[in-house]
Amino acid sequence: MGDILRRFLPPYRKKAVLGTACKAVEVIFDLLTPMIVARMIDDGVGGRNMSLVMGLGLLLVVLAFVGYGFTFVTQKLAAEVSQGMGTDIRNALYRQVNALGAADVDEFGTPSLVTRVTNDVNQVQVSVAYGTDMEKAMDVMANAIASHPKHHGPKPVVLCKSCDDSGVTLQALVETRDFKDNPVACSECLVEVMKRFDEEGIEIPYNKLVLLQGKE
Repeated sequence: MGDILRRFLPPYRKKAVLGTACKAVEVIFDLLTPMIVARMIDDGVGGRNMSLVMGLGLLLVVLAFVGYGFTFVTQKLAAEVSQGMGTDIRNALYRQVNALGAADVDEFGTPSLVTRVTNDVNQVQVSVAYGTDMEKAMDVMANAIASHPKHHGPKPVVLCKSCDDSGVTLQALVETRDFKDNPVACSECLVEVMKRFDEEGIEIPYNKLVLLQGKE
């Protein structure tokens, strides 16, 4: 773990330190709240000092809003650091997997390597009709995803996921630097893939129901 942090954390060190500091302030505010409430009850209510009660109540409101602000900043920075490091680690792992020899691939197993690289990114799946030029369809799909402005990383590898009743399902991965952009990017990439399939004359099949009427 220490080696991973030393290698991949430096580009995000400032955000990590700032996020930790904001979290510390948030915790301090949480610890101050019961102390303020206790004083409000003991000195304010017990001493019938309404001005003190109102003042401490206002202080609690201020602390709540300020604490919420620090919480928001903490969560945002944590998301940026975790997703940024995750992307860098995945890219490094991808390069390392491509550098493996055939014997290493056989030892680890292709499913294991694919899972290690792709288990934290979203996928785009689309079916093409049987009889389609698969190499052409896979190339069109890869180019459509790679051209998306928020796609981050190398040109995606398109895989044949399954042979279904109406066609062959193709699958590709969409990587984005910011995790919150991934769902929208996947949707936009799917629309772009469908558009390019239509331009290239690649058929997207639909389920067909054939009814046969027999005679008794």
